[in-house]
Amino acid sequence: MLKISQTTTTTETFATIRSALPIFAATIFIALMAQISIPLPFTVVPVTGQTFAVFLISAVLTPKKAVGSVLNYIFLGAMGVPVFAMSTAGTAILMGPTTGYILGFVVSSFIVSALIHTLRPQRIITIALSMWVGSLVVFSFGYLWLGHFTGYDKAFAMGVLPFLPGDLVKIFLAATSYKLYIHFIK
Repeated sequence: MLKISQTTTTTETFATIRSALPIFAATIFIALMAQISIPLPFTVVPVTGQTFAVFLISAVLTPKKAVGSVLNYIFLGAMGVPVFAMSTAGTAILMGPTTGYILGFVVSSFIVSALIHTLRPQRIITIALSMWVGSLVVFSFGYLWLGHFTGYDKAFAMGVLPFLPGDLVKIFLAATSYKLYIHFIK
């Protein structure tokens, strides 16, 4: 009887690890993509690979796991692990002018994942539109938070407008990557 309990416990442990592994892998992916970071001279907001990572993991993972990945990423950064853009970390980053974007990733990951897992789009344009909705969420959070620091009249010019073309490229790349994923892996 004891052996059955141990086997069940071991099986449950492996199931838990197997379930958590995609969340941790996605967290690491976001952190790595955040290091692709280009500072711009006219704003405190850098161009990063984070949004690409958030859109892609949100398409691949369920809403719960996608949000969990983003929350893990934020937690690691808050605890001092240099996972944010340009290898930064700490609670000071989470109180700074770019915090709105980071918080927007949480809501965006849920929305993008929910849209893709509900609609189950086959066409790349539908996948991209789902990600564009997520992008608008990130920009909204970023704009509102950045406006608190710079004034709302400057926040759009510093935190949204210069990033629109890059986000379109990242959305195209994420949607294409997801389409390849469902074709070859899923």
